[in-house]
Amino acid sequence: MAMFAVADIAYAQFSLPQPVSLTVTPSSLSPGATVVIRAETPLFEPSAAVFKWTIDGRARPDISGIGKNEIQLTTGVIGTSIRVIVAVTDPSGTQGTASFTIPVSDLALSWFAETYVPKWYKGKALPVGDSVVDIAAFPNVVLGGKQIPPENLVYQWSLDDQDRALVGLGKRVFRIRTSDLPKTTHNIHVVVEDTNKRVRQEGEIFIEPTSPRAVIYPVSPLGGIEPRSASLFQPNRETSDFQVEPFFFPVESKRNLTYEWSVGAQSIEGTPENPWAITLHSLIQQVFSTILSAAITDPVTSLSSVSQQVTIFLQ
Repeated sequence: MAMFAVADIAYAQFSLPQPVSLTVTPSSLSPGATVVIRAETPLFEPSAAVFKWTIDGRARPDISGIGKNEIQLTTGVIGTSIRVIVAVTDPSGTQGTASFTIPVSDLALSWFAETYVPKWYKGKALPVGDSVVDIAAFPNVVLGGKQIPPENLVYQWSLDDQDRALVGLGKRVFRIRTSDLPKTTHNIHVVVEDTNKRVRQEGEIFIEPTSPRAVIYPVSPLGGIEPRSASLFQPNRETSDFQVEPFFFPVESKRNLTYEWSVGAQSIEGTPENPWAITLHSLIQQVFSTILSAAITDPVTSLSSVSQQVTIFLQ
């Protein structure tokens, strides 16, 4: 772990907009079903944040408040949709938002992004530009009192304006690569039928890529990061350990990531074994502040470098 001498550290303030993710269970809605929506962020514990929910354009103070990062809703009829927006404010006053629209259909769909999140993170891995996303269909087809196995059904997938992007018996998983153009939303539609076309089900889902994140955490003297204290913390007065975590980089690029640190205007490096971690040592007694920065770069993919800055108040 790299070591760098600074004055005694009183506390550090993290002031980047929060990366907020929304996890929906189930991620594809059937009529009259109960859906659970959960907001997560890698920067702090939900119990310390204020969540303000807006459903279909209407503010919902009845389900908003401190620590209220999970809500339940009931879906409408086929052809309708639910539009959800959540605004999150952390203990330091920094805000972040997330939103999505999910249509109601008679076929359950779910997506799984092949992007990296730390093992301890409870939120869902989110898709980013130029990443792989698997969309899975979960049909429930019953004929003659017997359920038809999903592998015995015919699937016809469409992606945006590309009809019949994938068609075939048992093709219940559709694998796509998201666009690397910013602010691109993908519309995925699927039709499921039995081989004799006696039953037809349709489903639709939207994929909205986000951006990769770099998040700096203090490291506990007992080992492990301190996600609860990512926005404000009281480190040890002699040494302070920090670690930067990558979020939502494509899984295939994880091993290629490079890490760059700086304190003030001076560049520093972690060890070859742990380039994502540094240790700061205090030397002097003087009141001032400085900037601790960490940048994560994927030199292989089209993703640009992402970084976070931390203002450290020293005394």
